[in-house]
Formats: sequence, structure tokens, C-alpha cells
Amino acid sequence: MRTYVPPYCKKFKCVGGECPSNCCIGWEIDIDEQTLARYESMPGEIGERIRKSIDKSGDVSHFRLCEGERCPHLNDKNLCNIIAECGEGALCEICRKHPRYYNEYHDLREIGVGLACPAAAELILVNEDFTVEQIDEADEPLAPADETTLYVLKALRWDIFRMLSMPEHFSMDDVIPFVCDNAKYGVDFCVSDIEEGVFAKENFTPDRFMFPSEPYDEVSKGDMERTRDAYLSLGYLEDSFREEVRSAFNLAWFDTAMYKTEVDFSFFIMRLGEVVFRRLLYYFLHRYMLAGAVDGEYDLRMRHAIICSYLCIAIGYLRGGSFDDILSASIDLSRNIEYDEENLERIIFTLDGDGYLPPLWIGQLFL
Repeated sequence: MRTYVPPYCKKFKCVGGECPSNCCIGWEIDIDEQTLARYESMPGEIGERIRKSIDKSGDVSHFRLCEGERCPHLNDKNLCNIIAECGEGALCEICRKHPRYYNEYHDLREIGVGLACPAAAELILVNEDFTVEQIDEADEPLAPADETTLYVLKALRWDIFRMLSMPEHFSMDDVIPFVCDNAKYGVDFCVSDIEEGVFAKENFTPDRFMFPSEPYDEVSKGDMERTRDAYLSLGYLEDSFREEVRSAFNLAWFDTAMYKTEVDFSFFIMRLGEVVFRRLLYYFLHRYMLAGAVDGEYDLRMRHAIICSYLCIAIGYLRGGSFDDILSASIDLSRNIEYDEENLERIIFTLDGDGYLPPLWIGQLFL
């Protein structure tokens, strides 16, 4: 199994007590069974303190949060007492891994760092290298995935990443219809052609993916409204963020057969907005797209990536329009949407094609 990472992963470093959005505050911290067994037998005062802090009443054991929703092992310097006294090896799995994510498909493992972490988010939003690089190769069991679909999705994603890296040749009103059209049709056609022997894998090249001849024919007034309603129906950590999502969708409106936006937002999109949009779309596609080879929902996953990128940009604009505003909006979106598994399941598995139309209207905002 080969392991790949985005280039910025090697630069990531936790800032510890200096973090402005500490992952040990406001999150329920689940404890995996292996670590729980270790805590049950841990000797000394630290072992006793850990055991007293664990709530085992639910399906999954977790730490009882203290006042201010702080982890009971977070000290007054916002550092972890378990690490200080026992080392990082004593942490539960979720604490050891966060903010990293690990995706495995067939013979491929991809590792990245999540947008909810401020230190990781800043790396993601300044990234200019839209590639992935191999860091390891090991003889490990294969992970479940459709091999042919994975092959095609990797080729399509490579082509999208190439386009994102070339703003002088491909604007976002080129990229977004390309992503939507191939998510809906191109992958299916290419997988079918390989399986039917029309062409073999070794003859397959990214130029099999075609630009839509009429990219905005499907845009209608209902596209954005129905997508908006779907995202407003999600569960949020903060109701105030739901209202920011509502305001972000309200920035665009349908008029004379296309979507438009206010003048100031249009200028913002064409300057800082588009630059950061490319970096966010790279992140979301890296994190979610190839999982479509496991569940078959690559169409919805790719649309979700476009919409989340737009929401980060739009909410950042509404907060003031600076880079730091986009950064804070991206962190909050990740905390409210990405890290709630029920939200992801509702978006990716529940919404069908009729209820979750292609976000082509976002491409029109870049015209």
C-alpha cells in the first residue's frame, strides 16, 4: 500500500497552548477500547485521575468535560496533562490522530490535516502546490474499493488539480462545470469503457474527460435554493453559524437566466476570493473525492467540495473580507459541518440527484 500526502502536511506542527481554537475545548473526546483498557490498568495518581474523568454510560466511553467544555486533563496553560506526565503514547486514538485524517482505498492510503485546526487551516489556505506526494510504501492488506472507479477518479482528480494550479489558463467558471459534468457523466463513461474493453487502463489518459459544450444549460432558479435548504437542515454546533450559512447563500440570486451577486462581492471573488477558493477546493477534493470508489457517491462528494469552498469564501466576505476572515470562516465550517459524521452522511448519502442539483450557479459567480 502506497501512502500519499498533500505537500503542506510535512509543515504541520501543533502550536499547543497558543492555539486560538483549542481542540480540547468544546469537543466530546471519545476513548477507543484499546486505550480505555490501558487507562483501566494505569497505576498511580494520574491513572486514578483519568479513570474518575471517564463517562462510560453511553455506547462509547468519553471524558466528562469541565466548566467551559474543557477536557478535564487540559491545564491552565491549555496543555495536556496526560502528555506532560505520560507522553503522547498514552493518548486515546482520536487525540493522537487529530487533526489528521486517514483514507484508505484499495492499495492507496491518503493522509491529510483537517481544516478545523487553525494551524492546519492556515497551511491549507496559503498552499500553492496542488499535487500529492508519496511518503511510504508497505506490504499491507488492500482496503475495500472498486479498483477501476478508483483509477478513473484518481485520473480525473489529477486533471482538476492541474487546472487549479493554472489560473492563467483555467478560470473557476471553467473548472466548476468541468468538475460537475464529469462527476455526473464522465466517470461512469470511463469506468464502463474500461470494463467493456473499449480501452485498457494503460491507454487511459485524462484527456478522456471533456469540457461540457454548454456548461450552464442546467442552471435554474431552483438549483441554489434546494441546495441551500439541504445545508440549512444540517445539525450545527452553533445556531449563529447556520445563520451565516443562510446569509452566504443569499449573496447570490437568479436573474435573467443566470446567477448574479452584489458588486462588492463580485470584486472580492475575482481578487482574493478566487485565489483561496482554489486552495479550498483542492483540500475538499483531496479529503472526500476518492471515497467515491468505496461508496459510489463521487458525484455528491465532488459537489459537496465545491459548495463548502464557496461557503468558506462567502462567509469570510460577510465577516469582513480579509484573509483572516476567510480563515476563521473555514475553521468554523469545518467544526460545524465536517466533524459531524451525521452531517456528512446526510449530505453524501441521503440527498439524491433530484434534491441536490449541480452547483453550477457557483461557477456563474466567477464569470
